[in-house]
Formats: sequence, structure tokens, C-alpha cells
Amino acid sequence: MNAIAVPDAAENRPLAHAVPRTSSRLAAHSSAVERHRKMLRSRLIDRNVGAVPSAMLDCAAHMLLYLDDPAGLQRAVLRHLLEKLDASRTDIGLGSPDEPMHRIAVEEWRDGVPDRAQSREVPNRHPAVQIVWRSNGAVYLDIQNDPVLGTLRTATLGRGVRAKLACRIQDGGRVIGMVCVDAREPRGDWNGQARDYLNTMTETFIAPILRASLDCVEGRAPMPLTTAEMAVARLVAAGMTDKQVGKTLGKSPNTIDNQLRSIRAKLNVANRTQLANACWALL
Repeated sequence: MNAIAVPDAAENRPLAHAVPRTSSRLAAHSSAVERHRKMLRSRLIDRNVGAVPSAMLDCAAHMLLYLDDPAGLQRAVLRHLLEKLDASRTDIGLGSPDEPMHRIAVEEWRDGVPDRAQSREVPNRHPAVQIVWRSNGAVYLDIQNDPVLGTLRTATLGRGVRAKLACRIQDGGRVIGMVCVDAREPRGDWNGQARDYLNTMTETFIAPILRASLDCVEGRAPMPLTTAEMAVARLVAAGMTDKQVGKTLGKSPNTIDNQLRSIRAKLNVANRTQLANACWALL
């Protein structure tokens, strides 16, 4: 009878240590996500109490529960917009104006039509899509009566859509995608408060939270700051210039510049305002 080969204990050791390492990585990721969630709550929700409608704050808090689930996060905000704006359909498409096609990632229907998002795409060069990409805020599109919409009007009327609100999703200098809200009847009233609501909701909450969610999934959740970086962060949050920070801490301009670069990278922020807001959330 042939002897059965028994693996050497040393050969099994890497496998035995693989689970703890994996668990450690998962724990570190969960910790980073939770830290990011708390930072966003302080930066976006706590600081906007009384400044925006409470419904927005409630929706933002709900979105944060799905920080490590971008699709779930998008569905949460789309359902909110569906009800709040009395819409027939809502969707979010991820991507940028540089891509050939604008593709819908997630959509929600009031009447429960199944999600067929994977088959939904529109050329980015289409005039209606370009209007949204080039606008600095939400825009109202009169699908039924505006001749500029052309083929988009034909396609959307076929689906029963006669009015649309749309807004580019952009956080800092990074374009993430586009959010759209549709109605089956003309909605001239959308060209006012409803448009402003979508604009504020997108700029204040959807853009930064969705970007954070995508970063978390891609492993770019904020890393903890060192003691030295935290000292710099406190002074930046207090409104000091880089020169004042260096003088206060007795450090050279190059050292402060390097630490600020590291802080911006760890917190996923693009400019000084975002940096100051993020720093306040950590203090």
C-alpha cells in the first residue's frame, strides 16, 4: 500500500496565518469605514442642522448607513427623491463627460418596474446630456415641448416621461456622474423649488457621500493621521495659513507642505476648504 503523504507542518503555517491576516484587513477596513462615516456625519450633517430641510438630513443619515455599499446608498437617495419630488422615476449614472456613453447604474420606479439599468445608455454628445454636464447646478428639461431634446424626447416619451430634472454629481474637481428625476406629466413647478432642492441635495450630500462610498469600496477610505499631522490639522481647522502653521509649530515650509499633502491624501480632500471641514470632524 502506498503511503499517504502528510504535508509538513511548516507547509501548513502560511495557511494557518492567512485567516488572521485576512480578518485583520477586514477589521482595518471596517474601522476605516466607520471613521469615515463619523467624519462625514460631523462635516455634512451636524454642521447643516438648521441650514437645510430636515428631510435632507434624514436622507443623508440613511445614506451613511450604506457607506460601504454604493448601490444601496444610491437606492436610498433615489427613493427619497422619488417621494420628496413626487416623481415617477429616478436614476443615477456613474461616469464622466469624457466617456462615449452615459450609462445608468441604478434606477427606481414609483410603480415598481424592475431595474433594467444595464440596458440604459445615452450618448454623452447628445445636446440634452451636454446641457447637464455643462451646468453648475440642477436643470429642468421640458421633454414634451423642448425641440432641442430631439431623439431623447422620442425615447423618453415612449417610456411615458414628459419632464426631467437632472444634476451633475461633482465633489471638488472630480465628476462622479449624474442624477435624474423623471415625471410622466409636464411639471412646470419643478423649474423652481424642486430644482433647487435637487441641486442642494446633490451638492451638499449626494456628491461627497457617494464619492466617499466609492472610495471606501476601492480601499481609499481615510487613514488615521499621525500625531504631527493632527497638530497641523488643528491649526488648519482654526484658520491659520501654511506660514502661520509652520511658525507656530517651529517647522519649515517644506515640512508643513509635505504634511499637508499627506493629510489631503489620507482624508481624500482636494482643496483647503474641504481639508478644514474634514479636520474639524476629526477634532
